[in-house]
Amino acid sequence: MNFENLKKMVKENFALEELDNIPESDSTINISAIELSATQKVVISISRFKDKLFFDMRHWYRQEAGNWIPSKKGIHLPLEKSFAISDIIEKIKQFSN
Repeated sequence: MNFENLKKMVKENFALEELDNIPESDSTINISAIELSATQKVVISISRFKDKLFFDMRHWYRQEAGNWIPSKKGIHLPLEKSFAISDIIEKIKQFSN
């Protein structure tokens, strides 16, 4: 699938929140963010690199000037490998009820 079509489809089919000053590029779709504190978030995105799609969960932090910057902390997986994460989360949910 063409990345631009994927980006359009994601934006049309998901209730995406505006991510407070988290930059999005031509090769990135920000899906969601989990706020850890006023200065830290985990940002979930899909990106394209060399015509391959990737799933990214990255720790971002806010600088004193207010800019959000990605850290080295996080995971970056080929998109097709990331689907295993949802299977694992579903199994964890079963035990948490």
